[in-house]
Amino acid sequence: MGVLEVLLVITDEFLVGAMYLIGIAIACLILKFIIKKAIEESSLIKELRKTNRLLEELIEYNDKVEYVLKDE
Repeated sequence: MGVLEVLLVITDEFLVGAMYLIGIAIACLILKFIIKKAIEESSLIKELRKTNRLLEELIEYNDKVEYVLKDE
């Protein structure tokens, strides 16, 4: 095995390792994006629950006001 063949094998192994690292980096970026979107959606869901609770309270208050107005 000549020096050139050894260099080719080393270069080939290096390129394979570099491709694995690039693949891992891309997977990390995709996971980061997915996690970011999930966090945004969970905060939106929390806000929607708060809004829903407030709307339910307003509906109850409206029903009470209507009941009082009917009695008068």
